[in-house]
Amino acid sequence: MTLSEQKKGLIKICHSIHSKGMVSGSGGNVSIMVDGGILITASGVSLESAAEDNIVFVDHQERFSGPIRPSKETMLHLRCYAARSDIKAVVHVHSVYSVALSCMRFAQESSIVPAYTPGYGIRVGKLPVIPYFCPGSEELAMAVSSSIAERDSVLMRNHGLVAVGRSLDEALNLAEEIEENAKIHFILNGMGTCLTDAQIEELHANYH
Repeated sequence: MTLSEQKKGLIKICHSIHSKGMVSGSGGNVSIMVDGGILITASGVSLESAAEDNIVFVDHQERFSGPIRPSKETMLHLRCYAARSDIKAVVHVHSVYSVALSCMRFAQESSIVPAYTPGYGIRVGKLPVIPYFCPGSEELAMAVSSSIAERDSVLMRNHGLVAVGRSLDEALNLAEEIEENAKIHFILNGMGTCLTDAQIEELHANYH
């Protein structure tokens, strides 16, 4: 696949993320692994406006060329790729219900929300939330990548969601699964029945 074709695939996902309401303004950022580095969305550009001329190539040493700057979360993306060799795509979104979860007081940091559906139980399980760090900071990049070294998704306190995958579709599907479960959580308002640990273990035993 050529670099242009890879850019077009990234752009398609960016437009899909925006159309699904998972970001607003210039929020969120998306990247894919390519030879020698990553392709990542530009700083200050809405995912709705993603185009070939504002997708930036950044090498593994965070170097880029040209007038368009990559996302301020580039370090976070690169650290995620360095954490695991199977990661080929990183999606960071500010979807409303996931962000609301990340802002909840008294939430358990190791598992911020129960699993309500089998799909969520299998793909996500116990979703952790890391402490707040300034966007674009090394501290945030380190905290996210440390979690991603062990799993495919993490919430950032008062910020949003990071999901990774072997493809852009896989990473986005995971982000959507989390957003749906978060929405269910708020709709139920404490009145729902969640899956038990035993039921989640059974799912993993049957489907993995």
